[in-house]
Amino acid sequence: MYYNTFPPFRNGKQANQKKQPIPSVVNNNNSSSNGSSSNKDDSGTTTSPISNKTTTIVSSNNALSYSTTSANYSCKTQDSDIISWPLTPEAAVGYFASRLTSWELSEISKYPQSWYLGQDAVRKISGEKTNPLNAGYDDENGNYHKVTRDHLAYRYEILEVIGKGSFGQVIKAIDHKTQSQVAIKIIRNKKRFHAQALVEVKILEHLRKRDHDNTVIRMFSSFYFRNHLCIVFELMSLNLYELIRRNHYQGFSTGLIRKFAVSLLKCLALLKKENIIHCDLKPENILLRRRGSSAIKVIDFGSSCFVGNWSF
Repeated sequence: MYYNTFPPFRNGKQANQKKQPIPSVVNNNNSSSNGSSSNKDDSGTTTSPISNKTTTIVSSNNALSYSTTSANYSCKTQDSDIISWPLTPEAAVGYFASRLTSWELSEISKYPQSWYLGQDAVRKISGEKTNPLNAGYDDENGNYHKVTRDHLAYRYEILEVIGKGSFGQVIKAIDHKTQSQVAIKIIRNKKRFHAQALVEVKILEHLRKRDHDNTVIRMFSSFYFRNHLCIVFELMSLNLYELIRRNHYQGFSTGLIRKFAVSLLKCLALLKKENIIHCDLKPENILLRRRGSSAIKVIDFGSSCFVGNWSF
């Protein structure tokens, strides 16, 4: 595997190449990119934004330096012209050519808008066409090589891996367009996993329009990036198995169990009505919506199918 290593910059000065903390939330702008201080999904669930655009990038002597105080950025040239994100491919290359790999300099032309370029990543993988493992972006099992603080599709910032399975991996990320944190399922670059993931997307899209009780994980979108199908979800909290373990396997009150059971039964009733079989229902696939809440949602429809369309 080949890497390009970039020293991170802070306040115009080169910093040590140790892991940098996630940017703190600083709001120097009264409005976000969509004119609101929060975001709502189709169910009306409100997600808090990471922050509004506050970072200034100053061009001096044909070199770029930047300070990071938020998840999003605005640019300021030597002539004090403000350039706001998203950037066109030409603008992105013009301002960040030294921070992009040769692969990205070509690849970025396919993306009309760029919200994040991985400029905070200490290292980047240099795509090599001669590398048989997806130009070096995959391991031998077809899993995508995750690089912390690098981008996905010039929009999402990779933070950490929060789940793994035979399908691939799930990462926690910042969506720089909506300024919110999300979970992204990156499917392995293998034909059989890709085919089943397409079924999962179809089922989730079907349920999104019919889940009036909000008992199913919310899928925001899906996209392809470097031969991987990626599915974007709302970010949830603990799963029920982890909650049981943290409670030292002592069980819960009947009142709490009743709340869990009612939500789960509503989800099962919905699946029955829509002729969908989950196929992998277990405590690990039932998540709390947020820490401290008793509201739950069912996740992981990666093994699911419509009745009569068996995939196993």
